[in-house]
Amino acid sequence: MIYFSDTNGSTPDDDDVLVLEVPLGSTKVILGKKRYGDRSQLWRRGPGQQLVHEGSSPPQPTDALQDDENTLSPHAMVLDIAEAAPRPGVGSALVVRRADGRRASTQAWRLAGARGGRGGRMQCAHANLCVRPAAPAGLVPGNRAVLALVTAHLYFSLRSKAGVL
Repeated sequence: MIYFSDTNGSTPDDDDVLVLEVPLGSTKVILGKKRYGDRSQLWRRGPGQQLVHEGSSPPQPTDALQDDENTLSPHAMVLDIAEAAPRPGVGSALVVRRADGRRASTQAWRLAGARGGRGGRMQCAHANLCVRPAAPAGLVPGNRAVLALVTAHLYFSLRSKAGVL
């Protein structure tokens, strides 16, 4: 689960956690209140540093998830931006779409600036951009998540069994 928190690095109470989710029947990535077991909010690391959306992708056998070198199902949906490329000064809405090697710069994700295994900025190949809530609404449920210029206001953490993004 990928969640937002403020810059003080504290972990928010479960009732206050906002996570990246993809509503049923949509490809848009929005902020939603955390709900345990909701596949629309579950992500896993795929090959090539992609983030695969569990709720939009067909289930895979557990042993297939252990090997990072496995190729994705052709039906797997990964985190990407809606536009062909980021535009200067404009936030690019996040979406899920089929994995495409030609879009590796916007489909491979890393956590930059993480401190002691806690939080950091979620970035793709464009180092001056990070994932954040769309302006002006900010951190509210239902707001779009965008790839936009880096700010010091928000950090991300990933909850997973391995503890890594």
